[in-house]
Amino acid sequence: MYGLHKLTVEHYYRLYWQHYGIPYCVLRVTNTYGLYQLPNRRTHGVINQFILAALSGHSLSVYGDGSQLRDYVHVADVATAIILAATHEQAVGGIFNIGAGVSVGLDEVANRIVRLAGKGRVARIVWPDELLKVETGDFRCDISRARERLSWRPEVGLDEGLLTTISGYRALLEC
Repeated sequence: MYGLHKLTVEHYYRLYWQHYGIPYCVLRVTNTYGLYQLPNRRTHGVINQFILAALSGHSLSVYGDGSQLRDYVHVADVATAIILAATHEQAVGGIFNIGAGVSVGLDEVANRIVRLAGKGRVARIVWPDELLKVETGDFRCDISRARERLSWRPEVGLDEGLLTTISGYRALLEC
């Protein structure tokens, strides 16, 4: 249902452009992470939640076997994409996927965070029924259109992004 709502809004943007001349551009951004996400936001940003849990020495809860694949993109790369989309003529009327273009399993990400943070532990838990019903399955983002039309590509690799985010939160929280 979530995806359908987003697609409906994209169609409204196109209609307003066609009927009223209001230009638009859509960025479909994958799982963004990086420093300064509000710690009390619990519904988004699994990487940031995992980092905060690890730095506090808590468990990182991974549902099922953790094999579910996601595409994680650093906030600096998202910011660059937004600037390009706002200033590039070829962005008008376009729909662009913004992600790393690489999928990584949730269990692998959780284990990397624990290793890089030097704290925390990964705990596998059974999928709650209400969350299993809305699980989207594996996801990999095709970023080719953003690369071709906006000359955008992600610059921050996952390990680098995790390290800088962990270091930044460590300094902020004085862990």
